[in-house]
Amino acid sequence: MPSSISRVYWDACVLLAYINGEQQRLPEIRSFLDAAKLGAIEITTSVYTVTEVAFASGEKNVRALDPDVLRQPVATAGTGQARRVPSGYR
Repeated sequence: MPSSISRVYWDACVLLAYINGEQQRLPEIRSFLDAAKLGAIEITTSVYTVTEVAFASGEKNVRALDPDVLRQPVATAGTGQARRVPSGYR
């Protein structure tokens, strides 16, 4: 049975805009995150995007990934599956 929840794909540019706090993009990004938190949509991404975003500017300074990122399940490359962005975002 197909899911009635709409899936929205986020590429690296959206995730980096959020992580880097790009003020002009944050309101729209937060509206999607709020919708995902309420279960209205499902945000997906790929393992390639996770790899591209792995060292955001704040993480480069400490040379380690954010522990919240490390805890998130990610589908293996090439499976055609993606996992949800956690609803407990900051």
